[in-house]
Amino acid sequence: MTPRKQALIDALSIIPDEWSLTPVKEKRAYRKGWQTEPPINRETLIQLIQTGDHQWSEKKQTYWTAFPDGYGIRTGNKLVAIDVDGAGAELILQAISNGNIPITVSWASGKPGRRQLLYKVSPEVQERLARIKFTHYALKEWGDLKADGNDQLDFRYDKCQSVIPPSKHPETGSYKWINSPSNCSVANAPKWLEEWLINYFEHRQAAKAIQGANKADYRYQSGNCLQAQYSERSDRDIALSCLDSIDPNSLDWHGWIGVILAARRSGLTLDEVLPWSRRSHYHTDEGFYRFWGSDIGDGAGLGSLINRAKENGWKYPQKTITREEYENRKILTQLERIYRKPLQQSTKTSKKSNQVTKEADQATAVNPCAIVPYNNKQNGWWKLRVTPETIPTSEEWVEMGRPTLVYQSYDRAEIIKRIIQLGYKYTLIADIVGAGKSTDVGKLLKNWGDLARVFVEEGDLMPWRAIYASQDYRNPSTSELEDIPEAVSGAGLVFDKTKLTPNGNPYRKRVSSKDKPDIEPLCPEDNHIQRLRAKGQTIGRGFNSPYCKKCPFFSGCQYLGAVEAQRKESVLRTHIDKISVQKDENVVVFIDEAGRAVQAIERLESSVDCLDKELETIRTQNPFFYSIVEPIFLPIYQGLKRAVEERGKFGLNHIELMKFLPSQRDLEEILITRFWNDWIRASDAFYTVYPSLNEIAIKAKDLLKPNLDELWISSPSSRGSVIDRTTTIQLLPKIIDVITGTYRNDISVTSNGNIRFTRYSTKHGEALKKAQKVFLMDATPDLIDLSKKLGVHSSEILQIECERPSFENLTIKVVKGLGKLGHQREHYHNGKQVYSPYSQLERSIKAVNAICEKVNGCKVGILDLKKYVDLYREMKPNLVLGHHFADNRNSNRFKECQQLISIGTPTENIGSALSEYHILWNESRDTDAFWCWLNQKATNELIQGIGRLRAHHRKNEGLVFWLLTEVSENQKNAIKEYYPGCVIQEIDVYDVCPAAASKGVQTERAIVEYLWRGVRTNTKTTINDVAAAARVNKSRVSQIVKEIDPDGFKSLKKSLVLLLEAINSKTKLFDLDNNLYWLASTYLPSLVEDLDSEDKGQDSAAVLTDFVGVSQVVSEKEFRQILSSLPIYIQVRLLDSFLHLTPDDFQDKLSRVQSQELELVA
Repeated sequence: MTPRKQALIDALSIIPDEWSLTPVKEKRAYRKGWQTEPPINRETLIQLIQTGDHQWSEKKQTYWTAFPDGYGIRTGNKLVAIDVDGAGAELILQAISNGNIPITVSWASGKPGRRQLLYKVSPEVQERLARIKFTHYALKEWGDLKADGNDQLDFRYDKCQSVIPPSKHPETGSYKWINSPSNCSVANAPKWLEEWLINYFEHRQAAKAIQGANKADYRYQSGNCLQAQYSERSDRDIALSCLDSIDPNSLDWHGWIGVILAARRSGLTLDEVLPWSRRSHYHTDEGFYRFWGSDIGDGAGLGSLINRAKENGWKYPQKTITREEYENRKILTQLERIYRKPLQQSTKTSKKSNQVTKEADQATAVNPCAIVPYNNKQNGWWKLRVTPETIPTSEEWVEMGRPTLVYQSYDRAEIIKRIIQLGYKYTLIADIVGAGKSTDVGKLLKNWGDLARVFVEEGDLMPWRAIYASQDYRNPSTSELEDIPEAVSGAGLVFDKTKLTPNGNPYRKRVSSKDKPDIEPLCPEDNHIQRLRAKGQTIGRGFNSPYCKKCPFFSGCQYLGAVEAQRKESVLRTHIDKISVQKDENVVVFIDEAGRAVQAIERLESSVDCLDKELETIRTQNPFFYSIVEPIFLPIYQGLKRAVEERGKFGLNHIELMKFLPSQRDLEEILITRFWNDWIRASDAFYTVYPSLNEIAIKAKDLLKPNLDELWISSPSSRGSVIDRTTTIQLLPKIIDVITGTYRNDISVTSNGNIRFTRYSTKHGEALKKAQKVFLMDATPDLIDLSKKLGVHSSEILQIECERPSFENLTIKVVKGLGKLGHQREHYHNGKQVYSPYSQLERSIKAVNAICEKVNGCKVGILDLKKYVDLYREMKPNLVLGHHFADNRNSNRFKECQQLISIGTPTENIGSALSEYHILWNESRDTDAFWCWLNQKATNELIQGIGRLRAHHRKNEGLVFWLLTEVSENQKNAIKEYYPGCVIQEIDVYDVCPAAASKGVQTERAIVEYLWRGVRTNTKTTINDVAAAARVNKSRVSQIVKEIDPDGFKSLKKSLVLLLEAINSKTKLFDLDNNLYWLASTYLPSLVEDLDSEDKGQDSAAVLTDFVGVSQVVSEKEFRQILSSLPIYIQVRLLDSFLHLTPDDFQDKLSRVQSQELELVA
C-alpha cells in the first residue's frame, strides 16, 4: 500500500463518525449520485481507497475503476461550510462577521488566502434551508468590497462536499488541518451567519412566489376532473425554469459550457445565468466570461436546455386529464417500472428440479405467470434463481437488467441445454472451484450426437458439432472429457509418467528440440513451422497452404488426412488456437479456464542483435531503398542499443523504453531534411516526393519476409539453422509502427536484454464469433477483462453460477514471516548465487519439511513454482506435487489430500503483465489500477489453489490448506467471501519451525526466552548471559532490546518481573488516583482489545512496547499498583502477548499457570 493511501486510512480515526464522507479524485467527487446516496461507512471507504472504486459509465457503457486520492465531507443537515477562496473573500468574511469568527474545525489547501470553516446550524435554520433546497451560494461582493478574479466566499450546504485533510491537492500536495477534529469541536454557527442564511431563505421564498404565478397550479376541481391551469409562458420563462432545475455541480466542463451557451441563445441575460453558474463548486467566473460572448458550439438553444432539464426531472405543464385516467396512468407507470412481462413457464419438470430449496421455490414461484423484478440498470449485478424451466429468453434477460442466473448444481446439464435453445451467444459458467463444471460438460458432450438429433427433430436451431477447448487439452481433468475424441497433433509428444490422467494414462506434452519423442510427429515439418511462428510469421497448415504445398510429403500427408477425417466428428477436444469454424457451420464451443485460455495478445521476443541482421538484409535486398531510409533507421538502432545497455536489473517497460527512441516528429524531420532539395526542385510545391513512415515500414516488412524457396532447398537437418539465419521478428518496421501508433503494440526490454513485442490479436475473438454458441467456464472470472479479450461488450455475456456450499470443514493456515516467496528466493553475493541457511529458499524448504513431519499420516500435496517443485520429491513418501499456473487450476491431482501446502503467491512476470495491461486497457504506466488488476489475478490463483482440495465434496473430513506467503487483508477477505464458513488462521513461521524464521527473529526469540527463564526461576540475568544464550554479541542484544524498549535491557526485564508479581497482588482499582485509575481501567485493557481485534491487527511486539512505555511515565510503586489492580484476565492476556515471542515448550509451561488462575477467577 502506498504511503498516501495509508495516511488517508489512518486519518479516518480522528474524523467524527457522524460526518458523511465521499471519496474524491483530484478534488472532485466522482460517484454518480454522491449527493444523495446513503452515507458510506468507514470500512467500505477504506476498501475503496485500498482496491479502487468500480463505477458504471453511461457514456461508454462499461465499468471503470476510480482510485480515490482523498475524501470530502458532505455538508448539509446541521453542517455548513464557509469556503474562503482568496484574499478578497477573506475581506468579505471579516466585513460580514464584523470579526466575530468562532474557533471551529477548519482546514486549508496550502494556497495563500484559502481556508474552510465548519459550523453547526440550529434546527430552525435547517428547516428553512431544506424548504428552499439550499445547496450553496458564492458571494463576490459585499457593500463596497469586491473580490478579484476567481476569489469568492462560498457558503456550502446541501448536496455539497468539501475536501478535507490529508486528501491530495493537485498544486500543494495535500490539504492540512488548521484546527483538526482531534483537538477542536465543530462550533455552533454565530448569530450573523444564521441571520444571513435566514435572509437568503426569505429572499428565495419571495422570488419563488413571483415565479410561481407563471407556473402551473394543479388542483382538483368539481367532478372527477384533474385540472392543470397555467398562463401562456414565453421561451424565456421556460428557459429560466429549465436553468433553475439543472445542478451545475453535476456537469462536467463540456456540459457546463453547453448549458451557458444554450441559455444565452434562449434569450437569458448574463445577470440571469451568472448566478446559476456560481452555484458550481468547480467552474469559475473567469471561465464563464470567456465563453459567454463566444460563438463556439453547435448552435444548440432552448431545445438543448429543455433536454438537459428533463434529465434532472423537469416537466412541461400537463394537459387536462380525468382523475380516472390519472390514476390508471400512475398504476401503469409503476407496473412498468417494477415488473416485467410475465414469463410463461414450461409444464416440464425434472425429478431433480423438484428438490430445489425453499428459497429457490419462493424466488421462481409456483404461479405459471411468475412476476420477476425489473431493473434495467443493474447490468448483471443482481442474481435471479432459476430452474431449467424458468430460464428467461435472451430478450427477457436484457429487459430484466441482465442478472446473474443462479441454479442448483444438479441442474447444470439441463441448464446448459436450455440456454443453447434460448438465443444466448456467450455464456459464462462461473461456478465455484471444483463444482463439477468439466464433469458435467464431459457427460453432455459424450452424448452430443444423440442430443443434437433430438433438438433437430424439435425444429430448434441446434449446432450439430461441439468443441471442447482447453490449454491442456491433451491431459483432461475428468474421465468423461478423456473419452471425447482428441484433435490430432502435428507435433511429436513425450510422456510425463509422474502425472496420470483420470483413465490412468501418462501425461503428454509437446517434445522439445532436445528430447526424443515417445510419439512421432504426424507433420515432419512441425518443428520448423513452430520456429517460423515464434518469429511472427503466419504459417498455416492445410491443403491450400503455400508452405505445405512445397513439402515432399504433401500428397500423402498423414497429418492433413487425419485433420480432414476429424471434421466428421460431432464433438472434439482441442486447443483454442485450433478452433476453426467453416462458413454456415453450426458449432457450439466450450472453453475451460476461459480467463486464461482466451487471449487478445501475441508476444514476440528477440535479441537486439537481430537489428544488425535486418539492416544487412535490407541493404542486400534493395541498396537504393537502404540509402533512402538509413537516416531513419540509425537513431532507432542507436536508441535500442543504448536502452539494452542501460536497462537495469528488471529491464524497461514501454514508457521507459520509448524515452530512448526518436519520436514520430523526429523521424519526419529527418525525412524532410533528407528530401529537402528534391522538394525545392519539384514543379508543384504540394507534390510529395518522399515516402511516409508507414510506407517505409511496409516496404521493410516486405524485404524482411523469409524466402521459402531458399528454405526448401536446404536439407531437413539444416532447415532450422537456415530459419534462424534468415528470419527475424522484423524488429525495425515494428518499432516504426510503435512510434507512429499505427497498431496496438507494446515494446519493452526484458531483464536479460531481449526486445519483447506485445501486440493486440483478434484471433481467438474472431474464431469464437463464428460459432453459434460459446460457453466460457471459469471459477474466478473477470467479466470485463474477458469481454475485452473476446472483443464484445460485457453486457453481451450471460453469467450463470450454482448455489455456493459451505466450507466449514476447511481450515486455511497462513504462515507469516517468509515473505512473498516469489521467483527469486536464492541468496546472492556479488552477483553469484551462494548457500545461506537464512535465504528464503532454505527457510521455505525447512518450513515445508516441518509441516510434513507435523501432519505425518496424512496424504500431503505441495504446490509451488515449477522451478522449485523437484526440491520436495524426497521430502516425504507419496507426496503429490504440482506447480502454480498449471496444477492449481482445472486439476484433480490433490482431491484425495488431507493437507495441501501452497508456497508463494503465484504472480506472473510483472513486465509481461504490464504489457498485457497496456494492450487491453491502453494504459502503459504501472498505476494503482494496474497493481489492483495484477493483485486480483494473484488472488484468483490463490483461490483456485485452495479449491484443489475439493472440500465441499468431503464434508466429513477436516482439510487443511497451508499458505506460505504474505497475505493481505483484502486477500483474506476475498478468500472468506469465496469459501463461506472456512476458518483462516495466521501462524508465525517460528511457531511452525524455528529454523525457518529469519535470523533476526531467531535472535529476538532467544533473547526473550532467556529473559523469561531468568524471571521464572528468580535467577539473576545479565546482558552477558543473554548474549551467550542467543549466540550474539552484547551490542546486538542491546539493539534488539531497544527495538522493544527504548530504555534498554534493565527496563524490559523489570517490567516483565513486575507483571509476573502483580498476578498475586491484592491492590483494588478504587485505591488508585485518577491518573493511575485511567491507565489501569482504560489504557492497559485497550492494549488487550487491540490484541483481540482483527481490524487493528496489533502484534505482540507492539503491545510489549506500549506496555513498557507505561512503566516509564510512572514510578515503580505506582506501576506495581496499576498492574496489581488489573483484572486477572487482563494480566494473563498481557502475559500471552509476550509469550508469543517464546518457544512452544515455554508457552506450554505458562499455559498451565494461566489455566489455574482462570479457574480461581471462575
